[in-house]
Amino acid sequence: MSAIKEELKDLDGQRERKIVRPLSYDDFLDFCESGDINGVNEAIATLSIVQITQDYNGGFRIAALNGHLAVVNRLLDLPAVQANIAVDSNGALRGAASNGHLAVVNRLLAFEAVRDNIAALDNAALRQTARKGHLAVVNRLLAFEAVRDNIAASENVALRWAAEEGRLAVVKRLLKENAVRETAIRNLRLNLGADVNVDDQINILIHALAENNPNLKRSIQREQRNNEALALYSLRLKRKSNDTWIIPKDVLKMIAMMVKTSPPPAVQSKGLFRKSRG
Repeated sequence: MSAIKEELKDLDGQRERKIVRPLSYDDFLDFCESGDINGVNEAIATLSIVQITQDYNGGFRIAALNGHLAVVNRLLDLPAVQANIAVDSNGALRGAASNGHLAVVNRLLAFEAVRDNIAALDNAALRQTARKGHLAVVNRLLAFEAVRDNIAASENVALRWAAEEGRLAVVKRLLKENAVRETAIRNLRLNLGADVNVDDQINILIHALAENNPNLKRSIQREQRNNEALALYSLRLKRKSNDTWIIPKDVLKMIAMMVKTSPPPAVQSKGLFRKSRG
C-alpha cells in the first residue's frame, strides 16, 4: 500500500513540473487572432519590437482581420506599429472591412496614412466588404471621396461581386452612385432613355443583374416574400383593445408558410479561418 502511495505522490510531482518555454512569435500571432489581450501584453513585454512588427505588422493585421478592437488599440500604443499602420496596401483596413468589423474600420480611419491609402489596389477594401454584404462598412467607406472616385474600378467589380453573392442591399447602395449605374448600363448593353429616372434605372439594373446571378435572384424573391408578409401583417392586423393588438391565426399560418417555402438565401461564407499568417 505504501508503495502505491509513493507512486501516486511521484505522479503528482510530475504534474506540477511544467516545462516553461519562451514566448514565441507564433504565440503572439495566436494571441492576436483570438483576441487574448493578456497574452498580447505578455508578448509585448517579452518579444522585441522587430518581432512584434515582422511580416508587415502581421499580428496587428490579424487582430484587425478578426475584429479585436482591444488588441488593435493596444498595438497602436507602439510607435513602430502605428508607423506601419497602412503597410501591405492598407492590409489591416482591408481585412477589417472584408469581415465587417466597423469598429476596427473606424479606428483605423482615424489615421491619416490609412485615409490617404483608402482606395488601394483598385478599391480593394470596398469590393471585399461589398462581396461579403457588409452594408454599414460599405457606407462608411463611401463617405470618402477617393473611394467614390474609383467606385467603378475594374469594370464595376464591387457591384459584380455583390451581385454574385446575392447582397441585394449592397447592390442597391452601389447603384445609387452615377459611375456604377453608367458602367452597369454599358456592361449590360441596356438602352435606357433619358426620361428614365434614377429609381427606375436602379430597379431595371437589379433585375438585369439577377438574370445572370442566381444568388441575387433568390435575394430579390426573399425580399418580395418578406414585403408580402409585412403587407399581410399590416392589412389583417386586428385591434383587440386600446393598447393591445393581435394577429389572426390564419394570417400567422400564411406568414409561416411563406417563410417556409421561401427560396434559400444567398450562399453565405462559412466563417473566418486563417489559412496563413503572411
